[in-house]
Amino acid sequence: MKGGYFMKQNIIKTIESAISYEFKNKRLLEQAFTRRSYAKEHPGTLDNEVLEFIGDGVLSHSILMNLVYSFTEEQNHGLVSSKTEKDFTEQKKKLVQKSMLAKKMDELDIVEFMQVGKGDEQQGVINEDSVKEDLFEAIIGAVAIDSDFDQEILDELIDVMLDPDSYIDNNFEETEENYIGMLQEWYQKKGYGLPDYEFYDLWENPPQDAIWRYGDNYRGHIYHWQFRIELDEKEFFAEADNKREAKMDLAKQVIDYLKENDLFYSVEDIVGQPSLDRAINQLQELFQKGYIQQPSYSEEEIYQDGVYKWRLECHIDGYEYYFYSIANSKKDAKKQAAFRMLEHIIEEGFN
Repeated sequence: MKGGYFMKQNIIKTIESAISYEFKNKRLLEQAFTRRSYAKEHPGTLDNEVLEFIGDGVLSHSILMNLVYSFTEEQNHGLVSSKTEKDFTEQKKKLVQKSMLAKKMDELDIVEFMQVGKGDEQQGVINEDSVKEDLFEAIIGAVAIDSDFDQEILDELIDVMLDPDSYIDNNFEETEENYIGMLQEWYQKKGYGLPDYEFYDLWENPPQDAIWRYGDNYRGHIYHWQFRIELDEKEFFAEADNKREAKMDLAKQVIDYLKENDLFYSVEDIVGQPSLDRAINQLQELFQKGYIQQPSYSEEEIYQDGVYKWRLECHIDGYEYYFYSIANSKKDAKKQAAFRMLEHIIEEGFN
């Protein structure tokens, strides 16, 4: 096809934003989204089948390396693992199975931009899992060609599109406490997305801080993970010969820090959803567990609208505001004041 792109620039930007990669050659992006049925109807247009083939191989290799780095370690100049060949094979199959890739394409929300022939369009083929799987692989293949098979770029792409670490962390390892999964859940509850683990292969690319910390012995620390928490820019470090061990230890450090600083649990985690009928008891429970100072209440009988009513205030040391309510009964006024204070704590967090 001569002239400009058949995809509009805003669509190209939307796709690039979704996969966190900007193409140097936009034609490759267009090709990745072009089914054979469309190419047949538009002579000179390239379909995505060769890119699917490339992407399938790149994806398989990336998942393989992820599993190897996560569950093996060097020993006696060789490689050992607590996992069996069957374990590795089953997990790899689950990660690259049709339904998994189709689900991830739906989450990326870019399937609608596929170019298909009229017959395919009438049959709604873009809704089929196999077609979404093909698109997933074609995108990876297109990035592989565009980046000249830059492994770092491809690993980052697959992290964005598939997030294999999350699946492996939550489905492959039996641990008493899955700190990686716990931290991921906390991040998502807070609306932060996924934790950003920074990985260094010290043998090939040691960060300067590793050299400072270990001197010439840094080569003995094969993997080093660095994690920065968003709340206060505090840094956490962990090292291990096994990628997963380092990552698990790192997640545990962060969770321990959050718990020590009363940041890990929300009010809802501790006392459940705020309830008008239970608000007084819920505040008392927060006090008994050490999250807030003891609530205090002041009461006053007032004359309003021709009748006597009760005005109750709820105070907690450490919070700038107090909350009050007026009701016909002292009990109702106290519940309402406590409920308003509880809502404020949920919004502001623990002081």
